[in-house]
Amino acid sequence: MGKIIPILVSAFMLISSGVMADPKRVVSINLCTDYLAHKIAAPGQLVSYSFLSVDKASSLIVEEAQAVGINTASAEEILQLKPDLVLAGSYSRRNTVHLLRRLGVKVVEFDTAHNLEKVRQNITKMGEVLGRKKIAGDLLATFNKELASVRAASQDAKTNPLLSTYSSNSYVAGPDTLISDMILTAGFRHLGSELEPTLGGRVSLEKMIIENPDYLIEWHHFYKDKTRATEIVRHPALNRWFDKERRIKMDPRYWSCGTPAVMQAIKQLSEFRLTLNGGGK
Repeated sequence: MGKIIPILVSAFMLISSGVMADPKRVVSINLCTDYLAHKIAAPGQLVSYSFLSVDKASSLIVEEAQAVGINTASAEEILQLKPDLVLAGSYSRRNTVHLLRRLGVKVVEFDTAHNLEKVRQNITKMGEVLGRKKIAGDLLATFNKELASVRAASQDAKTNPLLSTYSSNSYVAGPDTLISDMILTAGFRHLGSELEPTLGGRVSLEKMIIENPDYLIEWHHFYKDKTRATEIVRHPALNRWFDKERRIKMDPRYWSCGTPAVMQAIKQLSEFRLTLNGGGK
């Protein structure tokens, strides 16, 4: 008993001092945590990215992930990496998350960001779990400064033009989404926020034309592959009604995750709106 007490005291002191708090080998199994951890982690701290991080259509950190290595979110390969922390999203493979936890591996899940406030919260959370609060704080400060600048330029929101997204299977994002928050912050009205009562849904081609938003977002390089789901965004009627002058080309990689990268898309939208001199309906 006399030997156990000093050991316990030493362990407590290590935890209290933060020595054991900072993970040394971090594995990410989610595209959004890939990017956020990449921006905040110390050199060498992140030892594996998710396989989506090397998908050029989805990821902003392809070269960085290739240089480190990737995983396919299977528990077997993750265990071989001997991580002391695994980063996951709310929708990451549940069997993997549950198994890792049963085996004693620390897994921290990040909620999907449905608004810009959640983006800010996730930045802070990542700084905490990685033991990098200072870096995360600096990143958040920059994000807040840029956000305030865009909002200051968007004070005339009541006269802003109407904008809509239009994705596979006629999907339009609703009001309680990050997409909606980004569009409104950039100084546009958002068609999905005015039509849909929940997270969004399908809007027929006829309805889209009847509603006639001033501008339509065109996802750059996102629909190169022809599928039945994407036929609607190539429809001749849509292309004729919304010609090039009424399209805003956007890179979907800046919209797919609630990370500081969304600011690039918001600023692009805001700059486009400012060129319109308050145009719109």
